[in-house]
Amino acid sequence: MTNEKLKPCPFCGCKAKILHIPCMDNVDVFQIFCKECMAMVKAFKNLAEAVEAWNRRVNDGRNG
Repeated sequence: MTNEKLKPCPFCGCKAKILHIPCMDNVDVFQIFCKECMAMVKAFKNLAEAVEAWNRRVNDGRNG
């Protein structure tokens, strides 16, 4: 799916999981969530965007 590694959960430090949700009209969505505290990012139509959102941290210098 993607070569980029998921960072641990920013809240509890546990391992994150990729959720692939096949939807109607051949549009799939991807969501990243923590298996322990259930923190998650919104659903994205692109896996790379979901990973980027999950891996983004307040102090990492990236905006958006």
